[in-house]
Amino acid sequence: MKTKKLFIVLFILLQSVIFLNQSKAQNTDIAPGDFVSMPYFGEKKIKFFRTSNASLHYELNLATEFANFPIPFAGAGPNATAIYEGKLFISFDKDLNQGGVLIYNYSDIYPVRNANPPKIISTAPVAGIAIHPVTGDLYAAKFQVNGQSGRITKYTKASGYASSSAVDLPVPEYYTNYFTGIAFDSQGNLWTGDLQGHRLVVYTALSLFNGFIVIGNGNLTYNAPSLSGGSINVKLFSAPEGFVFDAQGNLWVTNNNDWDRTNGIGEGTFVKIAKAYLDVLTTSPLSGTHGNKMLAVIYTVPTQHASVYHIQNAKFGGTAISNNMIYFNDQGNGLVWKWNTSTAYNSTNCITSGVSTTYPGFGGFSFNDNSFPLAVTLTSQVVPNTFELKQNFPNPFNPNTTIRFDVPAKSGNVKLSVYDINGKELEVLVNENLQSGSYEVNWNASEFPSGIYFYRINSEKSSITKKMNLIK
Repeated sequence: MKTKKLFIVLFILLQSVIFLNQSKAQNTDIAPGDFVSMPYFGEKKIKFFRTSNASLHYELNLATEFANFPIPFAGAGPNATAIYEGKLFISFDKDLNQGGVLIYNYSDIYPVRNANPPKIISTAPVAGIAIHPVTGDLYAAKFQVNGQSGRITKYTKASGYASSSAVDLPVPEYYTNYFTGIAFDSQGNLWTGDLQGHRLVVYTALSLFNGFIVIGNGNLTYNAPSLSGGSINVKLFSAPEGFVFDAQGNLWVTNNNDWDRTNGIGEGTFVKIAKAYLDVLTTSPLSGTHGNKMLAVIYTVPTQHASVYHIQNAKFGGTAISNNMIYFNDQGNGLVWKWNTSTAYNSTNCITSGVSTTYPGFGGFSFNDNSFPLAVTLTSQVVPNTFELKQNFPNPFNPNTTIRFDVPAKSGNVKLSVYDINGKELEVLVNENLQSGSYEVNWNASEFPSGIYFYRINSEKSSITKKMNLIK
């Protein structure tokens, strides 16, 4: 009898361990709207944070891998990240003369780093990277090596981002040590920065990136309000590193240092350029060609179309934006700042996010684009009889709510999405093949206004929709 009881106890404990492990495997922890904060260059790490509370929930340590690559990259550090279709792209360099891009499958790095190596492309040092929003091609900003000017190189998605697909875009007639961050606007134009030339370079989509526009400082100075009070007069571009477009189409640029004003002491600025001027600029005559280089026409942004903001001692790397909330990596102060751009610029509204940064990198951090799955947790392995979507709780809620659902056997792919009252899909919470069982997922609506929202779950055989109420 005692033996039978002991067996039962051991069986229950074993099932509990199995359940916990399976639950962990289903808990993916990275939500749409969360960001990958900085490549930490000095620490050789990529850190994943939640935007809702700035809590670190995952860390990818690259030090060992850099040391064990076929081409030894000991001493290398990451510069920028991009997220696309379940893949994490990381640019890196070593001593400004070696580097490349790593491509990880999400399943290979979370919840634990497995033995599958990342794909490595290029042996040139790379600063910023970006994925073309339509083609999925990878664009990499490379440093100068062996006297060759810095350049932008395209790797095609169709080739699996193979090095053999690499195509260099034309370079300016002037020598460029290296380009920095990269961003695409809504028209498909590619924007990047010439760090030491204090310029922006725009490769135009209409020219298929074979022509470009250059924006410089000229003789203009701009008045920038300072977070510490007062204002200073600065050049627009000192050392432009980060680039991002807001929902209205305005361009935001972060400067590592206002070199033109302080000679590198460390007065950081970030810049907003109005969409109205960008539209005029990108329809302007392109630069002419001279061999494989461009004869650049350099434009200057009129003061009425530019707004500049100052933070003392800041050295900005990358930047990212979600709705109206913009984030800046600040190497000089060891912080990540955030500011709701719909509010006044002051020390009450522009504040630290709670995330520290030892070295922000050239391209900075990126937000999850929904290609990484949200945290979905298996709560029961009992096989449900029916496909069921339960009412969220709490409801009404602010800003977090939990959604539970049951998945019977042979349901195929399960997709759970949130929609606004007009039927626009806002976020994809789950989109994967799930084993049968009961699940729950948390939705954080901190970035959305009060109102009625709908959530819908679809499988190959069923579709269910329910309503929920966000009250702030």
